[in-house]
This record gives sequence, structure tokens and C-alpha cells, in this order.
Amino acid sequence: MNFIIVLLLNLLILMPYALGMESLIFRQAERKDLAQLLTIVDTQAIQDRDKIVILPKKFRSMSLESAIDKKSMFVAEQDGEIVGYKKLFLVTDQEQKNDMLCSEIRCIDNENNCAFVGYADSSGNIISSTHELPYDFHKVCIYNGGDFTLPSFRNKGINQQLTKTALGMIAHEAKEQIRQQQSRSISMLFGLTQANAGEQPGARGDRTPNISKTFAEFVQNLENTNEEISFSHRRYQAFMPTFDPEGAELKPLSDDQSIPGFGCVLTYQLRNFHD
Repeated sequence: MNFIIVLLLNLLILMPYALGMESLIFRQAERKDLAQLLTIVDTQAIQDRDKIVILPKKFRSMSLESAIDKKSMFVAEQDGEIVGYKKLFLVTDQEQKNDMLCSEIRCIDNENNCAFVGYADSSGNIISSTHELPYDFHKVCIYNGGDFTLPSFRNKGINQQLTKTALGMIAHEAKEQIRQQQSRSISMLFGLTQANAGEQPGARGDRTPNISKTFAEFVQNLENTNEEISFSHRRYQAFMPTFDPEGAELKPLSDDQSIPGFGCVLTYQLRNFHD
């Protein structure tokens, strides 16, 4: 009897979570979402400005609109209300890629500031080693950028599902770029503030394990394999781009006025990729 009571109680606890997830829609953002997204940034996301990039007020609408038009913004929606968003895209512009690798991720010509070298596996385990990045790691890069979920919807896997949705949307484009670039690897670039990085890679609070697991699913689908895979993983000391909220120009503050963190690279060496 006690077992049945405990089982019923567990079901009651899980039911709202299950129902909430079933009613969520994950999709690419559209122009009609601009007003809602801007309101979320101005009133909610700005409260987490020590963890996510918040642009000066005068540039927010323009930046969101640009991300929507470039199909790099994704949203989670419930009953017509946006409850979370994520920016993710395949980096195809060479100038943008160079700036990202050098100024934001800081993984080019910056080995003195490399804070971690190792690998991450498809289960999310992070292990220190002498793993080297493939020489062409920068040829095909996915940028996993800013995301935000309303506080009342957190811890439900929304950001992870947004990431899966976004990766699914760019899969064909990624295959085409691999062929065009004749690349033997594919990388995911992302930044972490110290608050999202744990005391060390893989420790409690580090977002890398979940990112690694989601990226692993994407790569397995890309190569049409169920094999266990692993990524070269590096962290570089960096700073989250930080802006004056009332600033008149779109220029990050200096490092000493910014949030310390890491520029992160996960790189997979392609093995089974076929045309």
C-alpha cells in the first residue's frame, strides 16, 4: 500500500512538468515575435546581464530583427507566449568567424591563456588530457550563443530542446559547408561566464556537459552512426562582451569592466561522413 501511495505522489509531482512540456512549441523565430522578444530582453533577460550578453538599449530591436531575418534565433512558445529563446547559427561569414575566434572565443594565437585541454564524450564526461585541436577546426563552426528562459520555466530542459531544434534546422547547411570546405572536422563555439563554468570543466554548474551531449546527438545524425563519440575540448580565458545599457555605440566595454569567463571550443573529427 505504501508503495502505491508513493507512486501516486510521484505521478502527481511529475504531471505538471509533463503537461507543461507537451504544450511547448519549439521553432524558428519570426518577425511577429520581435515585440515579445524585445520585452523579454528589456524586462527579464536584463536581470541576468552578469550571465548573458545584453546590448545597449538602442540596438536591441535592430539586433533581434537581424537575428530573426538571418534565421539564427529560436524560441520556445506556450499558448502564444514566448518563454525562452536561443541564438545559434552556422558561421559562414569569414570576417565574422575571424573576429569571433580571435576576440570573443580567443582561441587563435592565444595558447598562453588556454585554461583547459582535454576531451568531452557523448555522455557529457569532461576529462583532462593532451588532446589537440585538429588543424582545420575553424573551417566549419557552429556558434551556440545567447539564450534565456523565463525563471518560472527553468529546469525543464527548454534550452536543451531549443538547441536540438536549432541544430536540426542547420544540419543540411552544415553538410554542404563540410563538403565545400573539404573539412575533416566540425566545431561548436560558445562562451561561458564563470557562473556557468563550474569550479572546473565537468564540475557542478558547468554547462559544457549538456552542450556536449546535445552536440553529440547532432554529430551522430550527421554521420549516420550510433557509435560513441568524443570531442576535443578547450577553454580559453576570455570575457563576456559587456555593454553600457545606455551606450550610444555598439562597442563592448574593456576587459576590466566585463564579466570574466571562458571561450570554449568542442571539435569533432569526422569519421563516417559521406556525400
